[in-house]
Amino acid sequence: MHVSRAEEIAERIVQGLGWQDEATVLLGHLPYQRRIVHAPSGRWIGIDAPYRRATLVAGRIAPDGTFSDPSPDRVPVGPVDSEDTDALLGVVSELLRTLP
Repeated sequence: MHVSRAEEIAERIVQGLGWQDEATVLLGHLPYQRRIVHAPSGRWIGIDAPYRRATLVAGRIAPDGTFSDPSPDRVPVGPVDSEDTDALLGVVSELLRTLP
């Protein structure tokens, strides 16, 4: 079975954040998209990786369980080299840190 680049990136981010037992990776609307859901913190991370580069965005999970849109001032960050785990984790950490 083929694992998409976005799936592989999501798994590395989950591992890097130490969320192995707490996060769920969901399919996106397109085959090259994934969403990492971290229910304990009420946050999600979106991954768009159609090629070797990835674009990342993050948002909150609303009390009713729906995914809130990212804040209007939080644009997707990228492209980030999808092979550079440190760069991916740096971007994700900054996105999560600056969530309103």
